[in-house]
Amino acid sequence: MKIDYRQPALGISPNAEIIEVQNCLVGVWDMAASAFEASNLSKVSRNQKPSSGMQAYLTDAIDQGFQSLGWTGDDGRYSKNQTWVRVSFRHAMSLGSDFFDAQKQIKLEKYDQVALVYAHQLLLKRISPKDGGSLCSFERASLFIHDLEFMVPNLPVWLGRLDS
Repeated sequence: MKIDYRQPALGISPNAEIIEVQNCLVGVWDMAASAFEASNLSKVSRNQKPSSGMQAYLTDAIDQGFQSLGWTGDDGRYSKNQTWVRVSFRHAMSLGSDFFDAQKQIKLEKYDQVALVYAHQLLLKRISPKDGGSLCSFERASLFIHDLEFMVPNLPVWLGRLDS
């Protein structure tokens, strides 16, 4: 997978960990797709209904990618040194709480930089064909952060756009 960032409004430079996130994602799409396909082949061979979405497999692969480079955390929340990253495939109603969590990481936990990473809408429909339209997307997050930066202009939140 690959990631493109929208730079925070205050124009800070990415630290080493923000840059390293790209390396955490190398090969995770292929790993998730292989596990998804193997699981579905196994289900079909046992006359069970195959899964339509691969979100759980993708989350597991992303966990492995981050952990392999020394990040701590799982289930979409990772930290290393003074950086915190959230990779979210949650329902769109969770978008506000993701941004609130990011602010808490900066203000209360004293992280220097945080990143919120979301797949773009078309990728979400591939990850979860049934639910993709109702999940947090990069497009929705972009609109949300635009309003948030008007109220809190010095928030060092990197917004990441995830692609396969």
